[in-house]
Amino acid sequence: MGKARFRLDLRDERLWRDEVPVQITNKTFQILRFFVQSPNCLITKDTILDNVWPGIHVSEGLIKGYVHDLRLALGDDPKRPTYIETVRGRCYRYLGGIAWESRSIASRAGPPRVAVLPWQYFGGTDRLRLFGRGFSAELTNLLRQEP
Repeated sequence: MGKARFRLDLRDERLWRDEVPVQITNKTFQILRFFVQSPNCLITKDTILDNVWPGIHVSEGLIKGYVHDLRLALGDDPKRPTYIETVRGRCYRYLGGIAWESRSIASRAGPPRVAVLPWQYFGGTDRLRLFGRGFSAELTNLLRQEP
């Protein structure tokens, strides 16, 4: 039996092991997301705190617990790491090996679509009514153009 292949789906916020979803908590997912977007970089505990818990004071021990849960989900051995290395007393390093995709719904379904509704006229001068019509027409024409 070969090594499992992990895939992180950023759009649906799911971790997959081969074709089976792996159950992890939201914060565990957020830490993994941060790791995979920074491969082979030293990631300090303060950096994790700032990016996963912005503006909230939590203990560094909480990070250790979530990284432990993440290693369990990945089957990663901290003594011989495949995915997450601990740089003792300082930080972590994500070693790579997890595929990730960040395609948005729009990229899967084609170009984005925008509806421009007609300008409503609720009184005022004829000049404002004409401005509203012209603005609506100009906006529609600009949005129709290819990028």
